[in-house]
Amino acid sequence: MTASTSSPTSAPAPRLRLLCHAVRVAAILGILLLLLPQLSLLTASDAERLAHWLQAAGLLPDTLVTMAPFTGWIAAMLLALPLAVSVFGLWQLWKLFGAFASGEALTTRALHHLRRFALAILAGAVLQPVARAALSVVLTMGNPEGRRMLLASFSSDSFFLILLGAVFLAITIVMSDAVRAVDENRSFV
Repeated sequence: MTASTSSPTSAPAPRLRLLCHAVRVAAILGILLLLLPQLSLLTASDAERLAHWLQAAGLLPDTLVTMAPFTGWIAAMLLALPLAVSVFGLWQLWKLFGAFASGEALTTRALHHLRRFALAILAGAVLQPVARAALSVVLTMGNPEGRRMLLASFSSDSFFLILLGAVFLAITIVMSDAVRAVDENRSFV
């Protein structure tokens, strides 16, 4: 497949340009909003404050938790992979809408960003429940026997995100044929 990453297909309409700008701003804000709570998790100095933060975030039920000194760091590491996938997905969304704003709708560049965004959605939907289950084990490991927990759940949100990621992935497959056709047309002109 020839790379058509730099030549715009056409100037985007003003409404599309405005939408692209709004999505790019939202993606950057989303990245910041994902990273800030992670920093507060790392800086939680005592177990009680950490437990309160995790309960408020919905990551831990309102139960007695006895945590070891480095539990905050272990919890942060467990949440780092799904967080990194989410940040990567938002970054790909930012780049995708940057390509759209510059008129590159049917290009290899746009296709790659959309594919990576779709894969990030799929990976995040699978990693999030696994990380939360592992987190529940780590956070209750210091509890007395009989009070330790493994909380496993798979929500309708995760199911919806898997389907949404699959839709975007299917769109990239269809879009790759369109990009190939556009590249062939350009080569004839």
